[in-house]
Amino acid sequence: TARTRAIFIPANPSRKRVIRGGHYFIEETPLHKTDFADDPHHPATTSVVSEIIGNDPAILIHDATTESDLDRQALQCDSLVLPAGAADFFAANLRAQGHELEPLEPKPHSGPTLFVCGSMSAWANQRAQQCDAHGVPVCAIPEELLGQSNNPSALHDWASEACATLAETRVVMLAIGRQKAIDHPALLEERLGHAMAMVLAQMEVERLLFEGGATAGAALRRMKWTHLRVAESAAFNLPGLEVPDTDTPRVFM
Repeated sequence: TARTRAIFIPANPSRKRVIRGGHYFIEETPLHKTDFADDPHHPATTSVVSEIIGNDPAILIHDATTESDLDRQALQCDSLVLPAGAADFFAANLRAQGHELEPLEPKPHSGPTLFVCGSMSAWANQRAQQCDAHGVPVCAIPEELLGQSNNPSALHDWASEACATLAETRVVMLAIGRQKAIDHPALLEERLGHAMAMVLAQMEVERLLFEGGATAGAALRRMKWTHLRVAESAAFNLPGLEVPDTDTPRVFM
């Protein structure tokens, strides 16, 4: 049977991302007044969810500020409704179908860990300070790689710095860092992925963690990893992924 409409709820109340009065809020701030207004690919110009997706009458958007709101809407998703949205709504749909959340037993990791962060919003939300507090050294993209011109020497030095840091501390983050404006976001993401590939080619890495959807996409394309499967659960909503039949790091994003 064809589905005639969709219920779309991109809210994640567990992360303080809610829909109220048709507007999207992140920690009580309208979407277009957050750092997503400066997103290099899809800058937020409004917080009205229906306007963001194009005012399609077949797509129903409901307010959701609590888990109970999501559970109530999940119960409305029959065979004629396509549910869509964020992780919290996905979990609500599983509960509506009778599935229970199983207790997680995270697998301990002590091997070398490489973080790759291309998210500007993360940097605006004190990611650098969090890395410092948890002992994660950050190797930010050098100024020579911010422009359009290629600079193989600067790229090599950046990757070498990350390798040396990883060898010493067993953890490092490659990052674009906090830039006031990015004129060529795809180019910077490509360079971030290139530096990551250089580190992986030289160093043993057990865990590879991405932050930023575009960053993850660029990095996976660089490595030609087209198929991933779930291998473990490190935390709720954070599966550990592996590339089948290869000896590659466990991937988290």
